[in-house]
Amino acid sequence: MKDIAPDKLVGTDVDPTFIKICNDLFSGVRFDVNLPYPPLDYPDASFDFIYAYSVFTHLSEAAHLQWLKELHRIAKPGAMIFLTLRQRSFLRQCRDLCSKADASGYEQFLARNFGNLETMMRRYVLGEVIYITHSGGSVRTSDFYGDTVLPPKYIQRHWTKLFTIVDMVDDLKRLSQAFIVLQPR
Repeated sequence: MKDIAPDKLVGTDVDPTFIKICNDLFSGVRFDVNLPYPPLDYPDASFDFIYAYSVFTHLSEAAHLQWLKELHRIAKPGAMIFLTLRQRSFLRQCRDLCSKADASGYEQFLARNFGNLETMMRRYVLGEVIYITHSGGSVRTSDFYGDTVLPPKYIQRHWTKLFTIVDMVDDLKRLSQAFIVLQPR
């Protein structure tokens, strides 16, 4: 954000509380509240760079597939799209939470639902979306919101219909979530 003029930035989120925080912190940037499912109120091919941190880590399969189509619609040709994901490292973290004595309620939820590493890795290797629905509170309802793992095999099979994969990295030394860089086809 530091290299782009504030009036060239746009942010959007489903939670109006987060939008208020952003408006309070960043002057001159446009922030909009969006619905849980597309469309966004932006014209076709309107963005050169799209960044979604910890969004696809929480969407159901139906919701994330709709949002991918929407990102494709609003991306300019040649745009760079940077998304974070949960992949193999997340499953290992959930396994480790099983033995954490002072785990928070959310960490206990993750350990309970994702902590069986053998089962989760089998599904991961097969390329299955691993999604556990729950309400994140407020506007993040259980019909689209939960915790999600998107294996590379699934991404190759479904996402490459719309996008070219530029890079995909699952390295906790680089970022706390896995990430993927896409370009629209």
